[in-house]
Amino acid sequence: MRLIIIRHAQTEGNEKGIIQGINDSDLTELGRKQAKRLAIRLSKIKIDIIYSSDLERCKKTIVPLLKMKKIPINYVKELRERDYGIFNGKAGGDYVNWTKSHGGFNIDLKVPEGESHKDVIERTGKFLKKILKSEKGKNVLIVAHGGSKRALLMNLFDRRDQDYINETREFSKNTAVTIINIKEDGKHHIESFYSVEHLEDL
Repeated sequence: MRLIIIRHAQTEGNEKGIIQGINDSDLTELGRKQAKRLAIRLSKIKIDIIYSSDLERCKKTIVPLLKMKKIPINYVKELRERDYGIFNGKAGGDYVNWTKSHGGFNIDLKVPEGESHKDVIERTGKFLKKILKSEKGKNVLIVAHGGSKRALLMNLFDRRDQDYINETREFSKNTAVTIINIKEDGKHHIESFYSVEHLEDL
């Protein structure tokens, strides 16, 4: 089995430093260009089925590919970004200040009316377990968000530490492509990790 996991293209919220969470905003002009470049790259890869977050920024990111190739697609809530509760749609600095006032960032810290990182790890873990069984042997494209993509990787490689979150946050650019060959023994092979080579001249 081969998993191709991508993050959505740049949105207006990304550009303005807004925490979108389960809210949405439109793709920027740059984001639309990223999505087209991503489609060209993905069109050269064998993909049997797509699973995408049901949030609009992911749906719009994958449209150019679906215009190029007919691939079955499923839109699922399990791949949504973390629900930031009272911080959905707010400036990123507001959330940072709140975490500092609550002892600093950790995966168990739950946002009022929202989720913790641990919640997202558990949510995406259930989804992953399901598709590893149902889509065994297939080439599966997953269209996710910065946080839900990270959570998927944390499940695949059994990581729960803060260092891994910090490392992957640094690499998590819009439309970054990660390709993983799934092994029965759990020693999965990383073929590509947060690659953005399709964006070189943008």
